[in-house]
Amino acid sequence: MSEIVKPEYRCPQKDLYSIEETSWENFDGHQGEMGTHKALYTTLYSDAAKAAIAAAKAMPDAQERGETAESLRVELVLEGETCRHNFRKIKSYIISAYPNKDLHKGKFEAAGQLYYEDASNEDWESVNSLNQSGSNYIAANSAALLAGNNMPAGFELAFNTAKTSFAALYTAFKDAEQTSEQTAEKIKANNAIFRIGSSMRNDGQLVFSDRPEIAVKFQFQSIWDLINPPVSGVKGNVKRASDNIGISGATITVQEAGEPAETTETNAAGDYSIRLAAATYMVTVSAAGFVSQTRDGVVIDGSYKTLDFNLVAV
Repeated sequence: MSEIVKPEYRCPQKDLYSIEETSWENFDGHQGEMGTHKALYTTLYSDAAKAAIAAAKAMPDAQERGETAESLRVELVLEGETCRHNFRKIKSYIISAYPNKDLHKGKFEAAGQLYYEDASNEDWESVNSLNQSGSNYIAANSAALLAGNNMPAGFELAFNTAKTSFAALYTAFKDAEQTSEQTAEKIKANNAIFRIGSSMRNDGQLVFSDRPEIAVKFQFQSIWDLINPPVSGVKGNVKRASDNIGISGATITVQEAGEPAETTETNAAGDYSIRLAAATYMVTVSAAGFVSQTRDGVVIDGSYKTLDFNLVAV
């Protein structure tokens, strides 16, 4: 039994592509010296590596495949309701065709009643079973159901059309959900570009070991930090102290001692967020009709300090 394919890279996929692209751009700037170390390090080799990165990026990712499945699920919900509505119509035709109430339970179950509850909770197999039972029941009892101007002559066709439509949607949904093979292929492609890039970066660090200012351009972590620096700042919520309802449009003023102030405003829910470098800040919140508040906040690299405020009306 083959093993599940796992990423060999220790970063998010989007960062992997940026790191590898940057690595080969750095290679291009020093191709001559790299080529002296290994003859394979030509511009054509670099072009092929960059083409492989582009090809890996172009492969559908989990989000794209998930979006297809989610869109089909929405359609299944709507089509499933149509099917359940059609079943309820069958029950009404049964009631009219068979006035004896003692017969109803058995006939409802023959038409699919036992599948109805699960079919109402997005159990798609139960919807298929509900449809099949309903179709079979109509075909076997059409004369009785049609008698006395009860079931319309076109209902059986409409019922089976909805049944077929739902089954096709369900098949497409299952196909979209089965993404393991595509996921594995994308991870394999990502691993391949990572291995090629890692080999080149290791050689780059060797070639430029006596020039650290260049060698750093071939270090995975250094490139990662460059394209994805740690994010830090202050965030929180501003509410009315009287009823805890968020205040929209409150002004947040953030200032480090001796530095210019930065400002932002709360959104409709009273939330705010402002990106800042690591330091100690004085955070002041003001809003029309409320007493302003000021608090100190220490921002640490790579994290957000949460400061919530409850303002008292003037």
